[in-house]
Amino acid sequence: MQVVDDCHYLFCLSIPALRPKEPGKALLFALGFWGIMGLVLPKFYAFLITLYGNEADFKTLALKVATDQLGYTAFFASPAVALSHLWKDRGYRWSAMAPLLGRGWYRRLVVPNLVMNWAIWIPSLCVIYSLPAPLQSLVASLIGGFWALMSLQIAAHTRTGRTPPSPENSHV
Repeated sequence: MQVVDDCHYLFCLSIPALRPKEPGKALLFALGFWGIMGLVLPKFYAFLITLYGNEADFKTLALKVATDQLGYTAFFASPAVALSHLWKDRGYRWSAMAPLLGRGWYRRLVVPNLVMNWAIWIPSLCVIYSLPAPLQSLVASLIGGFWALMSLQIAAHTRTGRTPPSPENSHV
């Protein structure tokens, strides 16, 4: 997990639109937040094995994916990511984010990310939960790194009002 976080951080430093304003604070934030999430996720996967077993049959996969996406992700992971990143984006000041947490905050801050999350993670989890238990967290970390980079790229283009270059307009 740490290798993915380090590569993610270095990638962000190398792209001007993704480069954090305060790289030191951004690194400490990433290490702290994703370090905690990196401790929680394997425990959650072990909990799912205790609840449903470790078979790769349709019923077990469906139960694990539903519990993950409709429980853990919808009520813990996505809100935690949204709130922690809002706090970071507001200069690590609770007072600056408080006005955004009134009525409808979940709908505004979490649901848009949650819908995109489901598009990526539901198929990914079908593969992850089919793997042996020791590989599940590792593969989830790799996919999570790509998910984070994609989310950062979308956020960068949303903030600047730019759209990504189309292949025919690209100078690559």
